[in-house]
Amino acid sequence: MPSREDEHGAGQQPEHRVAKRQSGLVRWLLVLVGLFLLVGGIGYLSYPSSQAPAVPPAPATSPSAIPKPPAPAPSPPPAVSIPKEAPAPAHGELAQYALDLINIDRQSTGLTPVVLGNNTAAQKHSEDLLANSYLAHWGTDGMKPYMRYTLAGGFNYEGENAYRTWTVRSGNGNPLFKRDPRQMLEEAQKSLMASPGHRTNILTKWHKKVNVGIAYNNDSLYLVQQFEGDYISFGQLPTLQNGMLSLSGGTRVGFAVDQIQVWYDPPPHPLTLGQLDKTYAYSLGKPAAFIRPPPPPRSYYTESVSTFSREVYPDPYNIPPNTPPLPQSGTSILETPPSSRVTETVRWVEATQWNISGNSFAIRADLSQIVMSFRGGVYTIVIWAETGEESVDLTNYSIIVP
Repeated sequence: MPSREDEHGAGQQPEHRVAKRQSGLVRWLLVLVGLFLLVGGIGYLSYPSSQAPAVPPAPATSPSAIPKPPAPAPSPPPAVSIPKEAPAPAHGELAQYALDLINIDRQSTGLTPVVLGNNTAAQKHSEDLLANSYLAHWGTDGMKPYMRYTLAGGFNYEGENAYRTWTVRSGNGNPLFKRDPRQMLEEAQKSLMASPGHRTNILTKWHKKVNVGIAYNNDSLYLVQQFEGDYISFGQLPTLQNGMLSLSGGTRVGFAVDQIQVWYDPPPHPLTLGQLDKTYAYSLGKPAAFIRPPPPPRSYYTESVSTFSREVYPDPYNIPPNTPPLPQSGTSILETPPSSRVTETVRWVEATQWNISGNSFAIRADLSQIVMSFRGGVYTIVIWAETGEESVDLTNYSIIVP
């Protein structure tokens, strides 16, 4: 039989297990309460949006005090290939291009082409036009085209066209705007062909050569075409010494010297731009004398003078030097205005020597009374020849008499 102690001991053991079981439950309850409180605390700190407190304003600071993020480093620009400006064409290339344009127009009408001449008068005149920014057949030195042509070594007849085109105005005033000079030469040729007088000069069938003058800068281009024939050669160029005119030479086959004319211009002197701006076309000066062969033995001429009419144009020497120049209106071509006609009376002079043998000639004439009448100036010798039923001017040769 178990003792009481054993019983007592046996009897308390369930209570101890209950206590332990209760204390374990308490501990679990405390843990659950703590978790509940902890969860409740998280929920408390997470306010609903309707109950969230306002965010306190940031302290006032000046804009400069606000730190800015550093600017990103600039990236290098992409490499750009800058085209180099094409080199300006050489003068010889431009002259050839101008010649080609002329010959295209001549050949389109069935005419033979012309070749480039080597007379420098056209080039010098184009440079004078560019340097002084004007457009005229007279130079600032007062010389006419045939005078310049003679001084440059020419002895054929000549006929001049002049043209100006603007560069800056084509670029709306942009001083950096540039035009291809070949394009400007095309414009020049087109405009000259659209002008009746200049077109006639370009399409004259007797022309053999053309001397081309081209001068240009970033502002404008000037083109001078000076056509000439090639039908005469001289053994002795015309001279006028002590009033005696002498000349000799030969003509091409089919041309026979028929008449010699002498035209007079007063001594050239510098002209103002105002005087030059009033000019348009040019012509030979004033007829001084017409020379014919002496009459056959026991015969005579019934007329001692010849009367004829001709067109005349404004002469800068008749315009006051203080005339103001015209505004730069962009005029690019010398349009011939309605010309006036005048009646001229000129004296015939019989040659003291008139030797014509085949195509050769040797002629002398006493012009002392003519020179005494007109005095110093420019005497231009014009030789006319017959070919078939046409008269052709073979030479315009100027002689300066002091």
